[in-house]
Amino acid sequence: FVDLVVDYAQAMGVPIEKVSAEAGGSMEFNMPPSAPVTACDRMVQFRAVFKAAAQKCGYLGTLVPRAVTDGPTCGIHLHLSMLEAGSGRDALADPAADGWSSTGRDVLSGLLTHATSVAAAGANSVNSFKRLVPENSWAPAYATWGFGNRSCFVRVVDDPPFLTSNHRAQGVRRLEVRCADGTCNPYVFAVSVLAAIVDGLAEHYPLPEGSDVDWGRSHPTGTDPASLPRTVDEALSALSSDKVISAALGDVLVRGITQARTAERRAFQGVVTAW
Repeated sequence: FVDLVVDYAQAMGVPIEKVSAEAGGSMEFNMPPSAPVTACDRMVQFRAVFKAAAQKCGYLGTLVPRAVTDGPTCGIHLHLSMLEAGSGRDALADPAADGWSSTGRDVLSGLLTHATSVAAAGANSVNSFKRLVPENSWAPAYATWGFGNRSCFVRVVDDPPFLTSNHRAQGVRRLEVRCADGTCNPYVFAVSVLAAIVDGLAEHYPLPEGSDVDWGRSHPTGTDPASLPRTVDEALSALSSDKVISAALGDVLVRGITQARTAERRAFQGVVTAW
């Protein structure tokens, strides 16, 4: 099956950089970095490739975030890097300033400030919220960040400790936004992420401390850190109330998203399950 996915992807011009076996029998397919629109195009093509290969092998390829109760969950991890226009240098990192540049801090603060609406843009179905729960260690449930912390909303990918004596050789390499899943519209998600970044660069929001806490095993009290949406209605409320993200998407698209997801939620509520 994996070989067939790779073959189909190559035939459609979708580069697969790496394939890894994950926990519980999941497979991770990595694509090389590209410009935002190209990355979204490749995601749409990959979904078609995945479903076609599954059908050829007698399977059903769904890309839903939680297909079975006791099995693993699956998501889309968006990796972000930024280069200075003139020099081509990494705009996120500054080894002389604890690994971070001021630009990198602003980018991350923008993502955290708009975390609930960004997560809403990346969680497109009722099933999405069966993944974004505290009991799921490697899926984010709160607006948090940390170096190498896969339970956070944003994981900062830096040099591995074995490369350096101080555990921070070159500092930040890239940011990984971990909230989206295979049901999302990648263009909507990418626009939301970029709008959050631009707002962070403009407003210079304060950046909270990073964390090495396993948020999938924690039960914080109060409002800090903020919870990501737990239901369709919470997600739609976050999306419509965020003026920056909703303005970037446009009123027509936000209304369409709201109508479509509300209809799905009503249909879901009308179905009798084992519960």
